[in-house]
Amino acid sequence: MKKTAVSAHVSRAFAPAVYSEGEGVLNRLAVEGFAGGARAVFIVEKTLLEKYAGEFGSILKLGAKVVYFGGECSFEEVERLEKASRASSLGRNIVVFAAGGGKALDTSKILSQRLGARLAAIPTSTATCAAFTSIVPTYFSDGRKRKTLGMERSADLCLADYKILIRQPRRLMTAGIADAVAKYYETAAYVRANPSALDDASIRVAAAISVEILRLARECASGALAAIDRGEITRDFRRAIYLTLLMPGMVSGLGGKKCRAVAAHALANGLTHAVSARGALHGEHVGWGILVQLILEGKKKEARELKSFFDGIGAPTTLAALGLRDLDSEGLKKALAAAASPEESMRFLGRKIGVRELSRAVRTVERME
Repeated sequence: MKKTAVSAHVSRAFAPAVYSEGEGVLNRLAVEGFAGGARAVFIVEKTLLEKYAGEFGSILKLGAKVVYFGGECSFEEVERLEKASRASSLGRNIVVFAAGGGKALDTSKILSQRLGARLAAIPTSTATCAAFTSIVPTYFSDGRKRKTLGMERSADLCLADYKILIRQPRRLMTAGIADAVAKYYETAAYVRANPSALDDASIRVAAAISVEILRLARECASGALAAIDRGEITRDFRRAIYLTLLMPGMVSGLGGKKCRAVAAHALANGLTHAVSARGALHGEHVGWGILVQLILEGKKKEARELKSFFDGIGAPTTLAALGLRDLDSEGLKKALAAAASPEESMRFLGRKIGVRELSRAVRTVERME
């Protein structure tokens, strides 16, 4: 009897349905076309609304209900935003416009799914690739990492407007560069520990993109940061938008959690348990975490080279720069214990890493010149 071939079905919704990048893409035509007559809700921090009032004018002219984002991607914040959004809908269909950094956009992904609403994501920073991805790192109200959710889809529309992004503080792009570079080191670490992973075409493509991330970061990072300092949209600035917003999201979406998070992200999540370190950005935590990961892998020379690159662009490379001044503090002990917990992505290094080994690696990074 002839056998019938069965083909596997793979479904991935890891990128925006529509992505638009350029100077002035947040315009009336794009905004009105997306809203389509539905009731618009605008999720944004008050300070950002004031800073970019001109750029956000096309949304405000829709009569959008402005709901201020509270600052944390927590379930409590989602519930508050959902209540405010439903109260303003008057029974009409809702579309959500969300502007801000990673936590505002991530919170809005959960919100839009609960509302059954379409989402337009407008990044005001390149500190993370949240505008592009369908995953949502969630936190407790006090800032401790909770868990990462995989959403049914990413944003329906992403508008990366150069007129907004050129005005971000350079620290945000620096953090985004460190977070992007982590995709190379974490993907490489996972593949070294699991060579057969490359039998999966999606992981092979993700790994190839991660190599390009590292190359592009070394080519354009300094020029992009200089462009922000001058407020001038340059080729390096435009390339850095791809570097920080799109390419890490592609690695994350194609390669899955094993390519987007290994030791560096486990350490970044751990640092959220140290109160004094919560003032640092996610990408700053991750960048430092890569240095520790390389020491864990026995790659001290690579760690020194990466530290030199980070020092050159102003990314933090010491605990003190992250808010932790005491190597024996309770905050650091909590951070390392959380990073080494069995459910964390540290396990993707391919061997068990304990707190004692983590502590030694941290001390080695602290001594590096």
